[in-house]
Amino acid sequence: MLRSSRFGKVVKKMLKKIIDSATHNITWKIISILIAFFFWWAVVSYEDPIREVTFDNVPVDKVNVESITDNNYAIEYQEGEYVQVVVKAKKSIVDKLTTYDIYVYADISNMSITNAIDIQAQVDIDFQSINIYPANMKVKIENIVSANKEVQYYFEGEVAEGYIALDPIITPNVIQVTGPESQVALISSVIVPIPIAQAKKDVTLYYAPDLLDSQNNPVSKITTNISEVSITVPVEMTKEVGIVFTPIGKVPEEYRLISTLLSRNKVVIKGKETAIQGIDNIVINDIILNEIVMNTELDLFLENYLPSSVDIV
Repeated sequence: MLRSSRFGKVVKKMLKKIIDSATHNITWKIISILIAFFFWWAVVSYEDPIREVTFDNVPVDKVNVESITDNNYAIEYQEGEYVQVVVKAKKSIVDKLTTYDIYVYADISNMSITNAIDIQAQVDIDFQSINIYPANMKVKIENIVSANKEVQYYFEGEVAEGYIALDPIITPNVIQVTGPESQVALISSVIVPIPIAQAKKDVTLYYAPDLLDSQNNPVSKITTNISEVSITVPVEMTKEVGIVFTPIGKVPEEYRLISTLLSRNKVVIKGKETAIQGIDNIVINDIILNEIVMNTELDLFLENYLPSSVDIV
């Protein structure tokens, strides 16, 4: 049916003259029909022509991925996650068309021996053609492997003056990482930063370890058997104390004690504040002189003269 337009009215008049002049001639009747169809198609095309519209970065839905992943393989998408879609249809249709009207997908279960999957498109419109670029999704298939990695750490900042941070207690200190074989091989360190700036007491925190390569870049596509580790950093007070030598008894009468000499007169101790606040000196008071008749050198372990909760730095 011809639309009402100036061009359409002109065509109608021409068709009427041709048909009237060919009323009694069968050949002209057939020609008239063909000419009429041509003009009808011309009018329709003129008023609603075929147009082409291009949509960029259209996401491709991955279908049946479990056909690969359920067999302990990992998929790395190398090309075709986003495509360009070119739709050719009538102008009245493409003018209203959006990316939401286009469904693009790749059925992973139909992967070829070259690891390529055809990309398909569905559009619920009357279209002339649809083209997709690229037409295939290219993937890489890898074994999924696991490995155990020790959790390492580094301190951020320093504790308050007069205090010391001891080695942290990390639980668990070994975690299991799982992922594509090439990604697991990249992991150089599993590490947690521990902020201790100006700390005067134990630091406790929870942290998801960072998985880093040899250049300290994050390694992706890896899962771990734990979401975070528990970290406790003991922080103890330090104190400089003197060393006092108070021997027991006297040397035999025919000998005389000339002097005693300590290799050091002071040492730094560490412990909780309540444990060290009453300690000003380490007193060595268990050396008996009664049997010493010559110059003597003794190695003494200072920890033996301190409470069990206090240590030498």
